[in-house]
Amino acid sequence: MSISIRVIVEDSQRNPAAFSYISLSTSAGEVARVSCDPSKRDSYLFNIERIKRTVSVVTLTVVDLEQKTYTKQVEVRDQTVRFVINAPTPPSPETSPGKQRARSGTGIYLAAFFVTLLIAVAMGYFVVTHWQQVQASGLGGQTYFLISAVLGIAIAFALFGLLRSTARVKGHWVGLAINASGPFAGLLTFLLFAIVLPNKYAAPPALTDVIFEVRGPDNVNSLLSTVKVLASIGTRAETLNFAANTGRAIMAGVSRLDLEREGVSVEVESDKYEDSNQSDMYKPAVTDPIIIHIKLRLKPASSKGALPSPPPPRNPKNGTSAPSKSAPGPLVADAADAHQPDSYYAAKFAEDKTDESLLSNDGQNAFARRDYAWAVKFLEQAKSIQTSGVWQSSYPFLYGAQLALGHLDEAEQSRHDMIEAVTVAVNNRHGYLSRAAPIGFVVRNLGLVRIAIEDAERRRTIDQLIEQMTALKQRAN
Repeated sequence: MSISIRVIVEDSQRNPAAFSYISLSTSAGEVARVSCDPSKRDSYLFNIERIKRTVSVVTLTVVDLEQKTYTKQVEVRDQTVRFVINAPTPPSPETSPGKQRARSGTGIYLAAFFVTLLIAVAMGYFVVTHWQQVQASGLGGQTYFLISAVLGIAIAFALFGLLRSTARVKGHWVGLAINASGPFAGLLTFLLFAIVLPNKYAAPPALTDVIFEVRGPDNVNSLLSTVKVLASIGTRAETLNFAANTGRAIMAGVSRLDLEREGVSVEVESDKYEDSNQSDMYKPAVTDPIIIHIKLRLKPASSKGALPSPPPPRNPKNGTSAPSKSAPGPLVADAADAHQPDSYYAAKFAEDKTDESLLSNDGQNAFARRDYAWAVKFLEQAKSIQTSGVWQSSYPFLYGAQLALGHLDEAEQSRHDMIEAVTVAVNNRHGYLSRAAPIGFVVRNLGLVRIAIEDAERRRTIDQLIEQMTALKQRAN
């Protein structure tokens, strides 16, 4: 018959205490040893059957975590021996390091859940408060999916982080089978409905038609046969012919939001006529439909699209015309009468500094008057605030104004940026300069800049640019 001695190690509060090991020994030496086991909450058992006949007393020694020893001599009989030591309570399964790490991870998941939930709520609030703009842009379905995805991520943080829900995926890529249960099934159902459910009730983007009508010095019928319009709105560009029966050209299904934000860029194609508007940008009132009246004039016989020659400067003494003088460097002939005062430009800049298309118009007008410093100021501001990129058709005027001012490093950078902007847009088939019509504006404007620059070497550089832009325009067709 075996004899068992049960050993309990406790602290002063009678809680199980942590220790290093318990040793059972006789006069002949150590017989058995056990180490502390955090999973044991009651006692440690020694079976001493094999020594009961020769030994009547054994020694029990407890060694705590600081290597301090607690010793008792006990008789060899069935009994329970208690040790009270000064030691910390051993970690239970609930307070073990692994459990503590799990709780720490839970805190991270909880924080991530609230952050993603807050993002989803903020996105939803933005969509509700800006619903007209979202509706007009046609992004209702995309925002619906995006908010659903963020909500799905928030729910995933809650399920996987807090509830420890798991899922298994089985099968191959084709015919994939998902075996899910518990809370994960709810998440999966939510995501499937959010992604698959057709957005039947999302309002379509607000669209309208843009109607172009021409007026000019000749009768309308003769104008219709010789005139085409290259119209560009946002990233959309079309070449329009005028119908003989109505005298109109129509660009159908245009986004009202693009019209409000960017206006319409128009280039008239005709051997005989040109647009009398100083700028190629129109900002019509957004009605339904929109009618744009293009007033044509005969092209000068000696110039096809050239900048108007400024009047010669006056002699300040007698008011007679004086010979024009070339300014230092690449400047063209000075034309004092064509200039606008700085106060005029300062007021225009203050008024238009947040509107990309208006700044583009202002830059073109300043270049036409040879106020190159202001042309640079307007166009660099347009570049810095651009959203649609509609100003980029005026890149040649920025380049030309910098050449005219003798700012050669800046001009070279603008030339490089212009080539890169058009090339990237054409290659990616995305952006304002990805269509043939806006690139046609760039080519036309380079021709105007070439006329304004007198230096032969720089004209050759502009000719090369025109060839590059023309080749890119053909690729974009």
